[in-house]
Amino acid sequence: MPWLFWEDRHGDGVIHKEDTRETKLRAGNPHAIVDADLNFYDTGMYNNLYWERISPKQILANGVPLYDDNTILHVPYVKDGYTSDMAVNPADGSVIMYAGSDIKNMTKTGIWPLTSWTKDGKMLWRYRLGCRWYDMYEIPIPKAGELYGCTRNLGITDNITGYSCYFGQAQLLTTDGIPIGVITRDGRSGVIAHDTMQCEWFSGQLVKLRNNRWYLLGGDQDGRIMEVLGLNSLQRFAGKLTIKPEETKAAADALVAWSSQQARSQSLVLSHCPAKPNWDDIHGIKVVVDANRSFTVKTAYNATDLLVRYEVQAPNALVNSSAEMDKLFKGGNLLDIQLATDPTADAKRDKPAPGDLRVLISQRDGKPVTAVYRPKVAGYAGEPILFTSPTGKESFDKIEIWDNIKLDYEKSPVGFNVVAYLPLARLGFTPKPGTVLKMDVGYIFGNTTGNITATRAYWSNHSFSSGVTQDVPNESRLEPKEWGSVTVE
Repeated sequence: MPWLFWEDRHGDGVIHKEDTRETKLRAGNPHAIVDADLNFYDTGMYNNLYWERISPKQILANGVPLYDDNTILHVPYVKDGYTSDMAVNPADGSVIMYAGSDIKNMTKTGIWPLTSWTKDGKMLWRYRLGCRWYDMYEIPIPKAGELYGCTRNLGITDNITGYSCYFGQAQLLTTDGIPIGVITRDGRSGVIAHDTMQCEWFSGQLVKLRNNRWYLLGGDQDGRIMEVLGLNSLQRFAGKLTIKPEETKAAADALVAWSSQQARSQSLVLSHCPAKPNWDDIHGIKVVVDANRSFTVKTAYNATDLLVRYEVQAPNALVNSSAEMDKLFKGGNLLDIQLATDPTADAKRDKPAPGDLRVLISQRDGKPVTAVYRPKVAGYAGEPILFTSPTGKESFDKIEIWDNIKLDYEKSPVGFNVVAYLPLARLGFTPKPGTVLKMDVGYIFGNTTGNITATRAYWSNHSFSSGVTQDVPNESRLEPKEWGSVTVE
C-alpha cells in the first residue's frame, strides 16, 4: 500500500481523492508538527526511530501549502526504540526528539532518549536518562532531570523546553540539555493539589506571554492555566571550572574499576527462542573500558544456532586484517566468545578440557571471518599447534577458520551492533535447559585497519593473561576457571 500525503487544495477540510498523492514520507506515528515556515515534520515509531522534514514549494491563493518530495530530509536515529515525539526551535530550526525506549535498553550505548539536531540533521547533543512511558511502573518518582516516561514535548520558548510525563510531572530543561526542574507533581505522591496530574498525561504546553509571564497550559480531566514563576530569573553559571589532568585520570581510573566490578556482578543468560529472538526481552551484560569504548552482550539459541548479539561503542568498525588467520587476535576488532560445551567437565579446572573452545569473529573485505580455537579435542592423536614465546607456550589440537557464518551487522551512532549465528552442530554444543555452563564474552579493540590490537576486555576474566596484547601465548590462552556461569533457559 502506498503512503499518501493530503494537501487540501479545495480548502474545505475534506479529504478528496484528488487532494491526495503518493509520497516518500514515512510518518510512523501521529506526532507530526508544522513550524512557522510551514515545514512539515514527522517521526518514526516502535522499531525504527527517525525524523523527517518536507518543505512547501507553493502557497495556493486559499493559503494551503503544497509540498515537494524533493525537499525531504530523512534523519535516522536507532532501530531499537519505541515512542518518539519532537519539537522545533523557532529560533534556529533545530530539532529536539524524545525517543523513549524499552527500559531494558537503558544500558545500550546507541540509544539515548533525548537528542538535539541541527536544522540540516546533524546531532548536537544527547541526554541519557529516560525510558518509554509504560516502563514508568518500574521507576520511582523521578527527580529533576530524570526524563522517564515522557509523553509530549511542551514546546520551545526562549531556549526553554520541557516534557509532560506519564504520571503527571512536567520536566523542564534548556534547549542545550541542562535540567531546570519539575513544576508539577507525580500522581503517585499521594498529594492532591492544583499541580497534581492524573497518570497518562499526554497534554501540556509551556508559553511565555508578551508581559514576560510564563504559563503551563493543560490539566487532568480538566483544563488548567498555571503560572510558572522563576523562569525569568534563571542565570547561567558564568564562572570557570578547572579540572586538572590528574583529576581526569583519577576519574577515568575510577570508572574502569567500577565498571569492572559492575561487569562481574552482572548475570548472563542463554535464552531459548523458537527462531529470531526479541533481544529487548533478553538480559545482557555491559562492560565499559573508558568513555569511548564499551560493549553489551546478549546470548540466545534456537534449534540450529548459538546467537550472540554485541552492541559495541568503539571508534573503529568490526574489521580485522591480521596477516596470519590463526592469529586473528593480533589484529583486534574482534568478538571474543569462550565456551565450555561439555557440562560434565570440572568447573574448577586450570587447563582447558575437551569441549572448551574460543571463537573470534570479525570481518574482512566486508565478509565474516571466524577462527575457532580448540585446545583439546577428544580422541585427537595428531600434532598440536604450538604458539611459543620467551614467556611460555600454548597448545591447540585444532584451529578452524570459518568463512561462512551469518552476521547481521549495522552501524550505530557510536559504533555498531552485530548478531553472530554460530551453528550448534559445528561448535559441538547442545544447550540443555536448566543447566549452568561456563562461558565468557569479550571484545578485542583494535586500530582502524584491524592489524594492531589496542586492548582486550571481558565480562568475567580479569586475569593477567586476559589483558596481554603483545605476547602470542598469553593472547591465545583459554582460562576456563576465570569464566562466568551462564544459565541455560
